[in-house]
Amino acid sequence: MELARYIEHTNLSPAITIADVDRLVAEAKQFAFLGVCVPPFWVKRAKREIGSENILLVTVAGFPLGYSMTETKLDEINRAIDNGADEVDVVWNLSSFKTNLPWTKIEIAKCSKLAHDRQKLLKVIIETSFLSDEEIVSECALCVDERADFVKTYSGFCGGAPHEHH
Repeated sequence: MELARYIEHTNLSPAITIADVDRLVAEAKQFAFLGVCVPPFWVKRAKREIGSENILLVTVAGFPLGYSMTETKLDEINRAIDNGADEVDVVWNLSSFKTNLPWTKIEIAKCSKLAHDRQKLLKVIIETSFLSDEEIVSECALCVDERADFVKTYSGFCGGAPHEHH
């Protein structure tokens, strides 16, 4: 098994530059990584640098805190796909979930439908460092029910590393 084909090489720094994007893609080519993940602003550039290589282009929506309006996230997803993204990692609305509003489910359903209608994958970032074990199970089940393709545990932008859960 080739481990590199499971790696999504990522740079979501707020200070990322053209040189950083180009280096990220060059390293993905050199090491045959599965994909690269860049901020939405850099999707077109990364797509051009990837060219015809077998490298997935991933970006984010609602990043890093997840509490932007659903319509904003949907617009970000659409624009990312228009600009060449193969997958979008959307940060779910932790505030809505913690308040027990049904909107979290509706938002994930809308984002998932949009991505799938455009024949792209949707990953949901749930920020497990703010969740109990029961909440993690509940949110993962919700993501499965609403047809998210993957669940990610952490954005890397919200405090320390996720707590260990049992």
